[in-house]
Amino acid sequence: MKKYLIIIGIFLTFISFYSCEQDVYTGITEVEEHYENGKLIIKSNPSGATIFIDNKNMGIITPDSLNWLAAKEYTITLKLGYFKDTTLTVSIQDGNTTELDIDYFKNPGHFGKIACNTTPPKAAIYLNDSLQDDITPYTFTNLIPGFYDVRFSYPEHRDYATRILVHGGRTTFINAVLEDTTYWVTYNSFNSGLGSNVISQLSVDKENIKWIGTKDNGLVKYDGNNFTIFNKENSPLPAGNITCLNIDANENLWIGTSLGLAVRNKSGWLTHIPNLQGSYISSIVFDKNGFTWVGTDKGLARYNNTSWTIFTTNNSSLPGNFITGLALDNNGKLWVGTNAFGIAMLDGNSWTTWNMTNMRLDQYLGNSMRQMIVDKNNNVYAVHLQDLKAGEIGGLSMFDGQSWKVITLAGFPLFNITNVSKDRLERIWICTTSGVAYFEDPSAPSFYNMQNAKFLTNHILSTVIDYNNHIWFGTSGSGLTKYKQNYGM
Repeated sequence: MKKYLIIIGIFLTFISFYSCEQDVYTGITEVEEHYENGKLIIKSNPSGATIFIDNKNMGIITPDSLNWLAAKEYTITLKLGYFKDTTLTVSIQDGNTTELDIDYFKNPGHFGKIACNTTPPKAAIYLNDSLQDDITPYTFTNLIPGFYDVRFSYPEHRDYATRILVHGGRTTFINAVLEDTTYWVTYNSFNSGLGSNVISQLSVDKENIKWIGTKDNGLVKYDGNNFTIFNKENSPLPAGNITCLNIDANENLWIGTSLGLAVRNKSGWLTHIPNLQGSYISSIVFDKNGFTWVGTDKGLARYNNTSWTIFTTNNSSLPGNFITGLALDNNGKLWVGTNAFGIAMLDGNSWTTWNMTNMRLDQYLGNSMRQMIVDKNNNVYAVHLQDLKAGEIGGLSMFDGQSWKVITLAGFPLFNITNVSKDRLERIWICTTSGVAYFEDPSAPSFYNMQNAKFLTNHILSTVIDYNNHIWFGTSGSGLTKYKQNYGM
């Protein structure tokens, strides 16, 4: 019995093994028909074009090849940078290799154009810093797609420069208006290295270098060709807000800021300036005795080239400690403006105070003073800050040595004066939010604004005349404007 069971087990095992083998091998398999398919080789000049087949990005660039393509027609598109797309139809045959070689430079349709037009016309053209033989209007053709630097130049006009993108098969148009600089020139942070558009202070040294104080980016030196910026990051300037500038007899440039004082000479920066009691510097003047007077927000400082003396309400007859303006008259008297307590005048060791009570003006201009200036006749002009909430209308007053009076300029508002200065011809300049006025005698003023001058704004903050007799105007928001004239706007 045991012998039969062993024989049955061997038979079943053989049957099971045979059945499993039948799942993998099923006998002779029918052979399918074999297709060789086709091959496509794509090249381009320049290389690097992305290859699309039937609008599908194949993820490869030229030169490259595609194998095992079924026999049929394909739409091939090459995309290369700013060249015009190249699209063509290719028929693939079984067992054949098809080669495409696209030379972008042999097809004029792949090139771009630049049409140059200027006002005024006949401007010289620089293409990628190379002077061309042609003048505007002119169209450049057969340009390889990409970026181009284009500059136009015309006598007594500011150069116009731009970078443009040229696409294959297209024309890029440039219509440039060149700024006429025959008389007026504008400098700002967009067309020059000025670095700021809010110009609060201006001064010129004997080498005719312009020193430009900005409201937000420090001090700028302009030598007629280049702008150099000094700020907290690259100089000892304590702040970027320049509040006043003045040059002493030794050609040292004194710079007041909202956070302290700095001095620069021809060799560099002086380091002997201490931290004054007040940090906000409003005004700097130099008297005939060699003293330097500095107005701060915490008193009046005097420097004798060795040490500093501070005058405040505690040790002098100053009516207030926030000094807003200083001026020296022809007799050596120091006039001191305060922010809310009128004017103090120092004559030697004697103080006199002026305010709305004893000035006896016919209008309540206010006791909040700003800058002051003295003309050739020793008349003292004082700026009053407008504060309508306090009933102070602001404006300009003048002391003729005997009494004070309100100064008005026919047809020109003086309620919002931003600065006063005096030029080498002893003319008084009044900067306001409505333009600028100047006069030798206030009864015969001249004034300029956007209606009769090429200002981009009426908000004028500062002015100075250089040794070429060019007038410079610092503005709030529109940079620096220069008027080229020989005294006589």
